[in-house]
Amino acid sequence: MHNVNMKIQALLFALVLIFAPSVYSQQKIVILNTGKQDTRIDLSKPTVYLSFERYDGDNFIWLRLHNNSRWTISFRTDDDFYGLVSDSSTWSAGRDAFGLLDGTKIKPKYMVERLPEQMPMDNQGCVSSKSWLPSGRSVVFEIPRKGFETFNKLRIPFTYEWETEGYEPEHRVTFEGWELPKVEQ
Repeated sequence: MHNVNMKIQALLFALVLIFAPSVYSQQKIVILNTGKQDTRIDLSKPTVYLSFERYDGDNFIWLRLHNNSRWTISFRTDDDFYGLVSDSSTWSAGRDAFGLLDGTKIKPKYMVERLPEQMPMDNQGCVSSKSWLPSGRSVVFEIPRKGFETFNKLRIPFTYEWETEGYEPEHRVTFEGWELPKVEQ
């Protein structure tokens, strides 16, 4: 009888070892889905988004790129900001690099889709630098006002700090012409 009880105890212990990781992972999923460990800083906003800043006469529109995620993001820019408008920090994924300061003026690489023709207008030159925007920061940039009408969509591709360029799904932040405030004549 003692031998049977030991076998039952061993079997129960083995079952606990087999199913415990599954129960733990299910509990972790529930915690993540409740928002207690959300990836966003401001839960009312997307993780990365663009907002209207201002009109600059009839020539330019100023937009702000916000990193509302808990991770640093990177995107391509015309300028290398090394040491000029950046600070060094260690990020969530352990990377140690320079990140853009909050409010820095940048020249990002972007594409504008002109709907319905799908004729692109872009700022995609041959030479660019990878710029890093740490968690909770935002940067500003201008785009030509002429040609950015109601049916246009601006998009900026970006990656999160743990991703390798070229081997991950493409993330992009967008801003559509209809989001611009109407100007009183």
